[in-house]
Amino acid sequence: MPSYDLLLKERYESIRSQLVSLKSTISLLKHNYWTIYSNFSSKNTVPPFIFPTMTFSTLEDYLEKLILNCLASDPTKNISKIFSSQNELSDRSNELLTEIVRMYTSLTQRIAGTGLMNQIETHSISQFEQGTSIKSYQAVDALSYDLVNRILGKKWMTDNSYIPFSIFDYEGYSMNPLSYVATLPYPDTFRSRFWPVMAHEISHILVYTEVQKLSKKKLETIREPKSLGELLFYSIEELLDILKLRHDENNSNTAYSQITELFCDIIATYTCPILFITGTLNLRHYLEPEQHSLLQALQIATHPPSDSRIIAMKTVLDRNKILKNDSIFQEYAESVLDLNNEKNSKLIDLNSFLFLTEYNEFAAKLANKVVNYLEKSSIQGLKSSEWKLLLNGTSDLLGRSPTMAMNILWQKRLKTIKKDTKKSMIQYFNSRHTEFQLLENFINSAYQYYVGNIFPKIEEKGRYDVRINTC
Repeated sequence: MPSYDLLLKERYESIRSQLVSLKSTISLLKHNYWTIYSNFSSKNTVPPFIFPTMTFSTLEDYLEKLILNCLASDPTKNISKIFSSQNELSDRSNELLTEIVRMYTSLTQRIAGTGLMNQIETHSISQFEQGTSIKSYQAVDALSYDLVNRILGKKWMTDNSYIPFSIFDYEGYSMNPLSYVATLPYPDTFRSRFWPVMAHEISHILVYTEVQKLSKKKLETIREPKSLGELLFYSIEELLDILKLRHDENNSNTAYSQITELFCDIIATYTCPILFITGTLNLRHYLEPEQHSLLQALQIATHPPSDSRIIAMKTVLDRNKILKNDSIFQEYAESVLDLNNEKNSKLIDLNSFLFLTEYNEFAAKLANKVVNYLEKSSIQGLKSSEWKLLLNGTSDLLGRSPTMAMNILWQKRLKTIKKDTKKSMIQYFNSRHTEFQLLENFINSAYQYYVGNIFPKIEEKGRYDVRINTC
């Protein structure tokens, strides 16, 4: 039987070999991206993507750290420690491989329909969707760019060399905190109504950035929170009391996670009000009545109850008076709350109802506190002129930012739904009656914004000059 030393050495060599292989793979992938991008340098056509410099820098830096960690480990000493270290290296290596595969998938998606392949997007289900898919990637990049600008600001974008780059994958919505690549579910390539959910994911970057500014010593002396990060930590103890949990590190992590989700809902709704609709359509109930009470379920959950998230987002809209002035939005909000109340009446007992009521009050108060902070910050909610356009029912998309265009189109869609008296508003949302029109109008508008406002700005900065081969 081979010794542990020999097994560890063999495993060490296997991991090292895999990391070296990944280095070659990243280099080849980078070259392929650059070849496609530079192919458009002499054309009057916007390339299917802006060369993702930041993404590749992140992948390369991460790989170099893994290689250094691998080289620093001595498989002949401290067997248990080395074994644990090798497990972690192997997991990180596999995660990196997954990111590389996703980048390869994205490259294939991006060049479909550009004339660089013999066939266009193979998963398209109609001629309409085939034509739309060519522009949809730049359109989703445009919305991502606009939301990042509104939530994180121009200084952040400059400091982090931000480049809008999105991938349609079979996972849910997310934004990589290192490379800032946005991920959307592949089916949503043709369901642009859900794209505003990205505002929630981008808000996670903002919350993370704000938290990183705080020191442990400063947190211990907080009496009156003066920043978003301080407010988050200041709210943990209150939520722990609501959840009836001890004030220890493990439970604080649970409360921190739930409050972070509420923060992101609030920030995203403040920035892109239509998220109230797309967000509530994607909420999940965390209650499993046969296994836990509602309180027990929330004591271990990473997300708040859906009711409280809806209350928090609705509070933001109430602050902006859109529910008061827009009967269609108001009807939708009421129908969502009625639907949740109907579900809750079948699932929860009196104690759970009282607990949920207390949590909802906490969410509403938190929303008001966060909005107070946002109104004094550089984070961009919709301007008063934009609100006025929405409330007046404008349908003009010419020159609108992608965020504003999405809000306008959803207003139009809600009015179309309202005309169909045979179905309730909630029943209508899974219908594709207005879906293709919404998709086509938004993608064309966002694509034109990308061509006219985003790509030229990045070109002016000279960071992506195709004459300089960065590969």
